[in-house]
Amino acid sequence: MAENTEYLESDAKYLNPTLKHNIIHHYGYLFWWVKEKDKLSKEAIVEAILHYGNESAIKDLFNWLGVTQVADIFRKQLKHSRVNYPTRTKHFFTLYFDRHAPEHIESGSN
Repeated sequence: MAENTEYLESDAKYLNPTLKHNIIHHYGYLFWWVKEKDKLSKEAIVEAILHYGNESAIKDLFNWLGVTQVADIFRKQLKHSRVNYPTRTKHFFTLYFDRHAPEHIESGSN
């Protein structure tokens, strides 16, 4: 049985504002305290879904942004002095993104 890995791609076609609206509408309960949900940043959506979302929400997030962009946002969030992710969530997604979206290491030498 072939595994559906389309959501692992980080193609620009996933940056669709309609998908953002659909994610916010479908998973609005994750942002219950926000009045103007359409104004949420990508970073806020990524944090809420990785922290509180289920498997379907995470798959939809990957379909919208691509796993590489989600990984980049997650890694930037971990560098902040205050991190809102629980330890288990940080550990799981660090391992997941290390495997499915390794960081690009640019060489400074020729």
